[in-house]
Amino acid sequence: MSSCSDQHPACPRWAADGHCDELSGFMDSECALSCGRCDGAAPAAVDPCEPVPDAVGPGGISAAFANAAAMERFSPSMVSDDPPVVVLDEFIGRDEATEIAALSESVGFRASGSSCGHKELCNSASVSCVPVSGGDCWSHRPMRELESRMLRVLQVPATNCEPLRFFRYFEGEVFGLHHDAEGQVFEADTVGGPRVWTLYVFLSEPEGGGGHFNLPRLNVSIPPKVGRAVLWPHLRDDDLMTPDERTAHEGAPVGGGVKYGVNLHAHRNNVRTRVLAGCAGGVGGVAHTFDYETTAGNSPLHDAVGFGATAAARSLLAAGAAAGAADATGITPLHLAAGRGLVGAARACLEAGAPTEQPDRSGATPLHMSAWRGEAAVARLLLDAGADADATTAQGVTPLHLAAKHGHADAARVLLDAGAAIEAASGRGSTSLHMAARAGKAALARLLLRAGADAVAVDAGGQTPLHAAVAEGRAEAARALVEGGGGGALTAADGGRATPLHHAALRGDAALARLLLEAGAPADSRGPRDATPLEVAVARGHAEVAALLQGGAAVGVAGGGGDPWQGWAPVAAALLCVLLAIALRRRVRRGPRPPCDGRRAQSARG
Repeated sequence: MSSCSDQHPACPRWAADGHCDELSGFMDSECALSCGRCDGAAPAAVDPCEPVPDAVGPGGISAAFANAAAMERFSPSMVSDDPPVVVLDEFIGRDEATEIAALSESVGFRASGSSCGHKELCNSASVSCVPVSGGDCWSHRPMRELESRMLRVLQVPATNCEPLRFFRYFEGEVFGLHHDAEGQVFEADTVGGPRVWTLYVFLSEPEGGGGHFNLPRLNVSIPPKVGRAVLWPHLRDDDLMTPDERTAHEGAPVGGGVKYGVNLHAHRNNVRTRVLAGCAGGVGGVAHTFDYETTAGNSPLHDAVGFGATAAARSLLAAGAAAGAADATGITPLHLAAGRGLVGAARACLEAGAPTEQPDRSGATPLHMSAWRGEAAVARLLLDAGADADATTAQGVTPLHLAAKHGHADAARVLLDAGAAIEAASGRGSTSLHMAARAGKAALARLLLRAGADAVAVDAGGQTPLHAAVAEGRAEAARALVEGGGGGALTAADGGRATPLHHAALRGDAALARLLLEAGAPADSRGPRDATPLEVAVARGHAEVAALLQGGAAVGVAGGGGDPWQGWAPVAAALLCVLLAIALRRRVRRGPRPPCDGRRAQSARG
């Protein structure tokens, strides 16, 4: 037996849920204190959910940054006094940084965009090194040593910090301008409190340059250098409940190669233990940086897999943990392993008898999770274990649909190689090609077309994949469909009689209209209310699109018998003249002046 202590903050909850006897082979060593397995006098139990006194008070920012600026062994410099920003030019050595970057790769980065939750802000990948016993990342000594060194600069206990968070940027990838207090809960009784300050360490220098850490409101730009660290605050020193907006920052685009980095966010009190223990009441909006948030009712096996502790998961399975146990939403440990890309944990669950077809509450199987997250290696493992490549959710969504929608080419290839039905339709009639097109995943569209996907398949609304791409303004996906899908989709009309060119006109998207026209889309086709794409563009006031279309279609009286378009032709012709004149003045299109006689425009329709 190890020393009489708990090795995991969730031990009190696990014990309260009755796991001490059920999983005694694991709990006796990992949760000895909570399970009452101590010999002699036991130390006092500590409730991980109870808040502790704040480690930072008013004036604490100035004191901590003055301390960092005095750490001569790290070659410090104060690049801003108010608010304070400190650069530690030699925080770690090149060999150490290279080793840590390689270890972060071995742990496995989450998909592009995962570092901030939405790709509008960032498109880098990330992974957290969650400090738990048996953790795949935390078991590496260099990771623990790195955090220990960073804590000496941050001047707060480890329990007050989120986990080490690693970032990877390829060419062109960025982290847009943001503030690290965004999304935090600023209430006096919020446990953990908002982020106070952060230390970021560059682990590489991108070969093509770029990737600077910028604080534009302070006119500060710090280029990447292996081993260089940056310390900056998020709150006002005199009021730790008010963000200092001057420290909004960004990661500039990488010019080429790859940039690795790692940060450690510090809070006023014990945010880490609360997340790991699954305490009720929340922690102020930062649990996502742990890549998993345990809740009441989750088994120890769920938590071990969720926090990336494969060794602990194996110990739990050996102690008798149920591999197929589901939480309140129907998620099993195998679902978690599949979504996290944890091949070792997934294999352990499968070897212990976890079912591959057990759905969660939405009908998603573990294979759906691996396809959604783009975890091709786990998808292959599940398929080899007998998983159904065409399993459907309650909405009729297959794993291939998800891989296509989210742009995961490797996972899509694995599924196609396993015989996944390329024309399987969702409950709304969408095929995988529809989903790739609608989401703007051009590479996936090309992959599916090469694999034989039908470019003119229609969904429940009568739309082809090209309709879907154009309607959503997905230019590159539309180009892939035009180039690889033949000409049939150019003339296809959806359930409302609109061709893809009608949709481009409706959006006012000149680039898409030009693409379709150059590919041979008919400019005079009649669509909704018997209107041509030109008439749609004119009615919507889209001058540039109208200028592109005016040579290929007529404007006139459409329909009859009370049709809403009846009698609008002279007005439309006059409006078209004005719009085209504006477009021509802007040099949108060179050529002869358009006709300005409403009667001439009308006559084209007879």
